[in-house]
Amino acid sequence: MKSILKYLPLPVVFFAVSAVTVQAQALKTEKEKISYAMGMNIIKSFQEQGLELDEKTFIKAIQDTLGNKKNLMTEDEMRTVLTDFSQKFQVQRQAKAEKDFQNEKAAGAKFHAAKKKEQNVTTLPSGLQYKVIKAGKGQKPTADDTVKVHYQGTLTNGKEFDSSYKRNEPAIFPLKGVIPGWTEVLQLMPVGSVWEVYLPENLAYGKNAPPGSVIMPGATLIFKIELLSIEKTDIICDYLPDLPRPELLDRISAYDAIISRSETDIDRELIDRGTALKVIARAAVGYGNIDVDYASSKGILVFNTPGVNTNSAAELTLGLMLAVYRKIVPAHASMSGGKWNRHIFTGRELAGKTVGIIGLGNVGHRVAHFLSAFDCKMMVYDPYITDDYIAKNHCTRSPDFSTLIKEADIITVHTPKNKNTVNLIAAEEFEIMKPGAVIINAARGGIVNEKDLLDALNSGRVSAAGIDTFDKEPPSPDDPLIKHPNVVLTPHIGASTEEAQYKIGCTVVSETVKGLRGGLSHVRKYSALAERMGKFSAQYLDESFGPVNFEFLFRGNLAMKDAGLIKLSFLKSFLSQYTSSHVSYVNALAVAAEKGFNIEENDDQSFSDYESAIRIIIRSKSDRFSIGGTVLGHRMRLSYFQGLAFEVEPEGRMLIAENRDIPGVIGHLGTVLSNHQVNINQLYLSRYEQKGNAVTIMRIDEDITEPVMQDLRALPAVLKVTYINLN
Repeated sequence: MKSILKYLPLPVVFFAVSAVTVQAQALKTEKEKISYAMGMNIIKSFQEQGLELDEKTFIKAIQDTLGNKKNLMTEDEMRTVLTDFSQKFQVQRQAKAEKDFQNEKAAGAKFHAAKKKEQNVTTLPSGLQYKVIKAGKGQKPTADDTVKVHYQGTLTNGKEFDSSYKRNEPAIFPLKGVIPGWTEVLQLMPVGSVWEVYLPENLAYGKNAPPGSVIMPGATLIFKIELLSIEKTDIICDYLPDLPRPELLDRISAYDAIISRSETDIDRELIDRGTALKVIARAAVGYGNIDVDYASSKGILVFNTPGVNTNSAAELTLGLMLAVYRKIVPAHASMSGGKWNRHIFTGRELAGKTVGIIGLGNVGHRVAHFLSAFDCKMMVYDPYITDDYIAKNHCTRSPDFSTLIKEADIITVHTPKNKNTVNLIAAEEFEIMKPGAVIINAARGGIVNEKDLLDALNSGRVSAAGIDTFDKEPPSPDDPLIKHPNVVLTPHIGASTEEAQYKIGCTVVSETVKGLRGGLSHVRKYSALAERMGKFSAQYLDESFGPVNFEFLFRGNLAMKDAGLIKLSFLKSFLSQYTSSHVSYVNALAVAAEKGFNIEENDDQSFSDYESAIRIIIRSKSDRFSIGGTVLGHRMRLSYFQGLAFEVEPEGRMLIAENRDIPGVIGHLGTVLSNHQVNINQLYLSRYEQKGNAVTIMRIDEDITEPVMQDLRALPAVLKVTYINLN
């Protein structure tokens, strides 16, 4: 039932064995302590694995080897003995696993036999048992239906292993996509029912227990299941992974949505053929195979699934750190070659090390969370993150980028790749690093200059590196960096976990269904808001402003989604007001580039993770303008204007009055408008400081003529007044 249950990985705990207290007096030197600790660690490890050794022979082997005496067997004989032993030990482990499985199965049979005697428990021919807690009165689902349920899962000893109640998130799934016991029992339950269900191992997971869970192979499972509803089946999905392109072009007109990864080019030709398309979804990060501009111009919702692989990418980062620090890869290669060279693979601990985290976003903050369990000191460089957020993640802020580079033992990058981050770490940075520093890059290739990294590795300035992403993928097999003995490499597998792929699948399907059923996706709501904000901004700024830079800031949950459509919506709307050229989703970025405008995109963590908001900062050579907004339910709000907080619906006709904060100004504004028969339907006021300047935003019912504007500007306390029409 992997499609239902969400298992939290159990923590991995590393034990470092130290010398026992009673011997501390006898161990005076550091060498004595290390030697004793290593010996103790070896024996403890053997004992835990159940290995029986002849003590005298074991000690003699140590003495002979340390004393450079002739050993009683050759290295080839040693390898043969150890290989034979390893094979026998594996057989023993498999036998133990089978024995444990049979024991769990027997315990389950005993449990079911006892349940069968209980008065209110029903036993089915399959062995499934259930007890009705609450009888429902609704319809029963069929095997082809999709259902929504709440559930709690426990073992026979009462230990809970999963609960949708605790997550406050019901599970939605097709009955054919879960473990057999669930498929069987849910077809018997009317909607509204609450049953307690007892599943024997053959109707649960059998020998294939979920990795990392407390469920043992052969375990009987207990579920409290509440059937909430049978979901609509108005959407039919065809899974066609190997459909040839000519056939796809012929068939696409029949579909309302298409979900792809990277193999299918969703270009202009395909979009034109897809006359019914409402949604194009990519089950991955980025839009490499989709013509987003053209699809957006046709009114098609386009989205991808960033953010759901956060945990996987963070775990890989930790894996690379541990692999580098503990020399796991060369140690494995040595043993695979039949060697047993423990002394040359002495590594280092993460505990106490200063880890420099560049970028404390979605992945970076998870890395910080994991590192705190290793007792690391985390130093962060991220100019877009607040001090409170950094402290919340148990980190300290580096005063500047150079300080982090100079002081960190390990440097790990977690930033997007853009013009500001390409070659972020290059020769100049390597020169000032601590001797022996370690570099980890599981973010994007090109952030760390690979040629300069190779030079730093060869010089010894950098002792090792862990790399998952490369400037050019795949890298050339002749690239000396990938052959370097002190580099641990993975082929861009940050998101390549079963859990991440499952989350990506769930997310992309969920968003597609929302889009098709008329529930606007989160991003599309904000795209409509951005279009209003772009029109507002262009009308507010006069031609003398001369914009040169646009910075798009996304915060909260919105920062976890790909916001390309939001950016295009703002630019299309702004540039359409600002230039006589025709601007569309297709050419908005090109028009901006032609005008020499610089476009930036960043996360804004200045508000809590549970908010979503956008803020756009437009800079000229000598000035700046800022505007922000959010969506509450389905209602758009202009929430930020020139550093002031508002809650204005960006609709219709609006007047923006900037004035001195003195008594009577609002009355004077109202009088002028009243004299010209202009009605105010909403008014919002915010000020910078008491007795300073203030901004008044009014929504009005009538058009504003030049005579009205002249009278408003003539008011003594009014500094500037602007008329904006969003109709």
